[in-house]
This record gives sequence, C-alpha cells and structure tokens, in this order.
Amino acid sequence: KLDVRVIPKAEIVGTISQAERCRRQQLVEENKHCLTILKRPKLVPGMSPRDVVNAEQEAYLAWRRELARVEHIDGIVVTPYEKNLDIWRQLWQVVERSDVLVQVVDARQPLLFVSESLTKYVEEVDPRKRTLVLLNKADLLTDQQRAAWAKYLESTGARGLFFSALDHAQNLKNDISSPSPSSSPPTYPSKTPTDPEQPAADRQEVNHVPTGKGDCPTDGQKSVEDMCQDFDDQLEDDDDSESSHCTLRDEGSDQTDASEPDDEDEPVDDRPRIPHHLLSVNELVDILSTSGSPKPGAAYLTVGFVGYPNVGKSSTLNALCGAKRVSVSATPGRTKHFQTIFLQPDLQLCDCPGMVMPSFAHTREDLVVAGILPIDEMRDCIPPIRVVCEQIPREVLSAVYGVNIPRPAEYEDQNRPPTPYEFLGAYARMRGFMTARGNPHYDRAARIVLKDYSKASELYGFVLESSFLLKKAFDTTA
Repeated sequence: KLDVRVIPKAEIVGTISQAERCRRQQLVEENKHCLTILKRPKLVPGMSPRDVVNAEQEAYLAWRRELARVEHIDGIVVTPYEKNLDIWRQLWQVVERSDVLVQVVDARQPLLFVSESLTKYVEEVDPRKRTLVLLNKADLLTDQQRAAWAKYLESTGARGLFFSALDHAQNLKNDISSPSPSSSPPTYPSKTPTDPEQPAADRQEVNHVPTGKGDCPTDGQKSVEDMCQDFDDQLEDDDDSESSHCTLRDEGSDQTDASEPDDEDEPVDDRPRIPHHLLSVNELVDILSTSGSPKPGAAYLTVGFVGYPNVGKSSTLNALCGAKRVSVSATPGRTKHFQTIFLQPDLQLCDCPGMVMPSFAHTREDLVVAGILPIDEMRDCIPPIRVVCEQIPREVLSAVYGVNIPRPAEYEDQNRPPTPYEFLGAYARMRGFMTARGNPHYDRAARIVLKDYSKASELYGFVLESSFLLKKAFDTTA
C-alpha cells in the first residue's frame, strides 16, 4: 500500500514529462557508445562463400545480443532498427563502392538521424574515404539555427551541408508541367575529356550511363548560369564572409583545381569552411565532386547517399539530376535496392535504401513524429499529436490550419500548450471529420497533421536543450 504514485494525466496517454526527458537524455549520453551499426566481418583470403555467410551471421547474432542488453536498461528506448541482414549487405556494398559517403538527415532533428558509428565504420573500411552530413529540409531553420548546427557539427569533426530538396523538387515539378526551352535538366561540365570505361558488372546496375561527349554539351553551361544568375546577383551584395562559393576541399584536391580557370579573386583558404546558408544544386555538386578522390585506377568519383527512411535521399538525387530518376514516396522505405546514376562522366551517385540504424529515442511517438515509423500504421494518435502540440506554439497551429483552439480555463495555466483533443477536435469540426455518432474523428485529423509535419509544412526547428555541446554552440554564435 505504501508503493503508491499519483500518475499525471500526461503519462496516462504515454507522454513523459520534461524532467523525465532530461533524465533519459543523461542515460543516452552515458550509453551512446554501446550503439553500433552492423559491421561487416573481416574476410580472410581463401574463405569460401559458405564461410563468408557463416561469418556474417555470427557477427549479426553478436550484434543483436549487444543491442538487447542495452534495451534492458531502464529509461532507454532504442529505435526499431533494421533486422534484415540482406539490407545491411547493401549498406556494406555502398560503403565499399563510395569514395565519399553522405549521411542525409532531417535538419529539424539532426541528432536523431546522425550515426557516429557509421562514420567510424567508413574510416575503418578505408581511411581515404570522406564522410559528409547533408541536412535536408534546412529551409525550415533560421539562419541563426543553421549557423549553430554548423558550429556544432564542426566541433564534432563532421562536415555539415545545408540543402532543401523540396524547393528544387517543386521547381522541377513546375518545369515538367510547363515545359520550355530553358527548363531542360541541368548539365554539368566534365573534368575529363573522355568517358570512363565502365565494367560490365557495374553497367547492369546503372540507370543512366553517358554515352559520349554529347551527353554533357558545353551549351548546358549557359543554361546552368542562367538558372543561377538570380542567386549569384543576390549574393554579390552580401559580406565577403558569406561567399556563395564556400566549398569543402581536401588538401589533395588543390592540384586538380589548379588546372581549372579561376574566376574568383578571393584568397584560397586552406582550412575547410562549413557554409551555413542553403546550397544551390551547383554548389552542392561542386562540393561533392571536390570532397574526395577516386580510387586508384578509377575514372570517376562515387558518392554514396545513406540515411534513415523518409529523410529525402531520393529527392536529393532527383534535385541533383534535374529530373526524376529515383522514385520517391511519403511512405518510408520506398527504395528497395541500391542504385547508381551518373551525374556527369566523372561523378557517379549511389542511392542506398533507407536504413533504420540503432539510435536512442525518448518514446515511440517521437519516431512517428520524425517520420521513421509509418504514420498510417499507428494505433494511437494522441501521443504523437501531443508531441507536436508541445513543439509548435498555439498561435502557429491556429494560423496554419485556420482553427480556433479553445483557450485554457481560468484556473489552468494560460501558457500551457493545447491538448491533442482541443487541437484535433477544432480541426476535425472545421474540416467536417465526424464519426457516425457525431464525435470528432481524431484519427483522421491526426494523420493529416502528422503527414503535414513530415512533409515539412510546418516551420519547426528542433533544439536539443539538454545537449551542452549544442547549447555552447548557440552561445558562441550569439
């Protein structure tokens, strides 16, 4: 009878308090070194195919046992990670093929999607490989937030890039609906005079391979310059510290760039700079093509894209190609197999299927809100909507959806966030979503709101207040 605890209303619906979130975040910091991705076992020359399969299965079982031990720690929630060994084999192939590996993450919650274990694994495979972090949907962040995230990533040794595939996808959709001579897919100048000779085994996996110089005409440079003319004119008025040609270059790439004509009068900075402004397609291509060097004997650079489902990997590739080359969908897990695309004769892009890597999360509703778990398969809509109501102010929700959310009662805190029932009830009545008994259809309204959130329809930048490194980055930037 003495073991009695009064349960708050928030915990009844599965939402934890702010103090409990801070306690769990401290446990995450103490045990984050235990979460690793499934690494491919080292192969010994002379091993038969059966021995290789047995070694991979043994490594897989040992990895599952270690994660099961971490999951039993009270207060720690591990995300539902990928348990299909064949999917992990595809990740291993992408890592081995790529010279530069790009982790595509959601700019609203970068720490939830960035995998430090993957970065270490790439360095173990080949120290010459380079890794980048592409923060997609960065248009939802303010300039101050992007600068703080760039400083935080720089303090951790990562290279951060800010991009918005949604804007370029919308422009591509408009160009397709209204074709014009200037709406052709952008082409990029090639650095090599001849096309690479591709092996027959790789040619079967490539969706598009340039056949000659006609695939990259010099006339395409003029169209690219026309597309970026407005962008360049706007940046000419900015300070020299925010140059539009901030690129990440390695020390070994200076010799290659020395042979190209230099139209800029800026002094060359040996220290790699991390831009915090939104990159255009041309800037991103320039950074990717100069961030690494091809393998010895290879005629082209391979850039691999990995990340969680529904973070925008395929949309980013379509934006870079200037056409729809990879299928995209709002449902996580659209890409089933890795595929390669030649952007230009000396640059190959490799799209990896969405990998749900082991990471820490507060609750299951955080995974639904982040788009990791399918929204249509959720059984309880109240906890995810409560997370959205706590993250987005009442005024923003009312303005975005055009609803009048009921105000708190006189005896309640006037600054409290709206409850899920208040917000969903007002939205369902406004849209006419009613059940057979005349009650608001909360599930139908919640699915629309969560999909809008996943599609970046609401401006929300995630700030992890309990992370002292990120807080220090914000204080330094201010």
